[in-house]
Amino acid sequence: MIYVLVVIILMIIVFWVIISHFGTSSSNNNINEDVSNVNYVSKQFLSNSEYDFLTKFIDLENELHVNIVL
Repeated sequence: MIYVLVVIILMIIVFWVIISHFGTSSSNNNINEDVSNVNYVSKQFLSNSEYDFLTKFIDLENELHVNIVL
């Protein structure tokens, strides 16, 4: 029984040392700084022809007084 407790305590100490050594790295700070400087350019979800079709479809939906779920 005592051997099991000793092994568990040693495993906890080893994991704690590994996590404390490798858990904090300076590369994580650099990644956060790089991401904040990136400008996001949004992309169109639909092409122009798809968007035209969708607007005509919505107009038809309003004209016929029906609900069309996309």
